[in-house]
Amino acid sequence: MTDYDKKNQNNLTHSDEVYPIGVYLVEPDKMYEGFVVHHWHEEAEFDIVKSGTATYVINDEEIEVKEGEGIYINSNVMHSIKGKCV
Repeated sequence: MTDYDKKNQNNLTHSDEVYPIGVYLVEPDKMYEGFVVHHWHEEAEFDIVKSGTATYVINDEEIEVKEGEGIYINSNVMHSIKGKCV
Protein backbone atom coordinates (compact mmCIF):
# COMPACT_ATOMS: atom_id res chain seq x y z
CA MET A 1 0.00 0.00 0.00
CA THR A 2 1.29 3.48 -0.83
CA ASP A 3 1.92 6.02 1.93
CA TYR A 4 -0.22 9.21 1.69
CA ASP A 5 -0.50 12.05 4.19
CA LYS A 6 -3.72 13.88 5.17
CA LYS A 7 -3.45 16.15 2.10
CA ASN A 8 -3.14 13.14 -0.26
CA GLN A 9 0.56 13.74 -0.83
CA ASN A 10 2.38 10.59 -1.87
CA ASN A 11 5.36 10.45 0.50
CA LEU A 12 7.44 7.92 -1.41
CA THR A 13 10.63 9.08 -3.11
CA HIS A 14 10.14 8.96 -6.89
CA SER A 15 13.27 10.80 -8.03
CA ASP A 16 16.32 12.70 -6.89
CA GLU A 17 17.60 16.29 -7.09
CA VAL A 18 19.51 15.64 -10.33
CA TYR A 19 16.58 13.97 -12.13
CA PRO A 20 13.34 15.27 -10.55
CA ILE A 21 10.88 13.05 -12.42
CA GLY A 22 9.44 9.59 -11.86
CA VAL A 23 9.09 7.35 -14.93
CA TYR A 24 6.75 4.34 -14.81
CA LEU A 25 5.45 1.54 -17.00
CA VAL A 26 1.76 1.23 -16.12
CA GLU A 27 0.04 -2.15 -16.29
CA PRO A 28 -3.63 -1.63 -15.35
CA ASP A 29 -4.25 -5.33 -14.74
CA LYS A 30 -1.52 -5.31 -12.05
CA MET A 31 -2.68 -2.18 -10.19
CA TYR A 32 -3.98 -2.77 -6.67
CA GLU A 33 -7.79 -3.05 -6.99
CA GLY A 34 -7.53 -1.55 -10.51
CA PHE A 35 -6.79 2.03 -9.53
CA VAL A 36 -4.40 4.49 -7.91
CA VAL A 37 -6.10 6.95 -5.54
CA HIS A 38 -6.17 10.72 -6.14
CA HIS A 39 -2.80 12.05 -4.93
CA TRP A 40 0.08 14.42 -5.72
CA HIS A 41 3.84 14.58 -5.20
CA GLU A 42 6.61 17.13 -5.58
CA GLU A 43 8.20 15.42 -8.58
CA ALA A 44 6.87 15.39 -12.12
CA GLU A 45 5.76 12.00 -13.48
CA PHE A 46 5.88 10.37 -16.90
CA ASP A 47 3.87 7.17 -17.38
CA ILE A 48 3.80 4.79 -20.32
CA VAL A 49 0.86 2.39 -20.48
CA LYS A 50 2.41 -1.02 -21.09
CA SER A 51 -0.86 -2.93 -21.54
CA GLY A 52 -4.58 -2.24 -21.71
CA THR A 53 -5.98 1.25 -21.21
CA ALA A 54 -5.72 3.62 -18.26
CA THR A 55 -7.91 6.61 -17.52
CA TYR A 56 -6.05 9.40 -15.78
CA VAL A 57 -7.94 12.02 -13.81
CA ILE A 58 -5.77 15.15 -13.68
CA ASN A 59 -7.28 18.24 -12.05
CA ASP A 60 -10.78 16.79 -12.65
CA GLU A 61 -10.14 16.14 -16.37
CA GLU A 62 -10.33 12.53 -17.59
CA ILE A 63 -7.72 11.48 -20.15
CA GLU A 64 -7.68 8.00 -21.69
CA VAL A 65 -4.21 6.62 -22.38
CA LYS A 66 -3.94 3.46 -24.49
CA GLU A 67 -1.29 0.77 -24.66
CA GLY A 68 2.00 2.21 -25.95
CA GLU A 69 1.02 5.83 -25.23
CA GLY A 70 2.50 8.05 -22.55
CA ILE A 71 1.37 10.91 -20.34
CA TYR A 72 3.24 13.66 -18.49
CA ILE A 73 1.95 14.87 -15.12
CA ASN A 74 3.56 18.02 -13.76
CA SER A 75 4.79 18.33 -10.17
CA ASN A 76 2.29 19.16 -7.40
CA VAL A 77 -0.72 18.21 -9.57
CA MET A 78 -3.56 16.07 -8.17
CA HIS A 79 -4.09 12.91 -10.23
CA SER A 80 -5.42 9.37 -10.10
CA ILE A 81 -5.46 6.36 -12.42
CA LYS A 82 -8.25 3.90 -13.24
CA GLY A 83 -7.25 0.80 -15.15
CA LYS A 84 -9.11 -1.09 -17.84
CA CYS A 85 -7.62 -4.25 -19.26
CA VAL A 86 -8.26 -5.11 -22.88
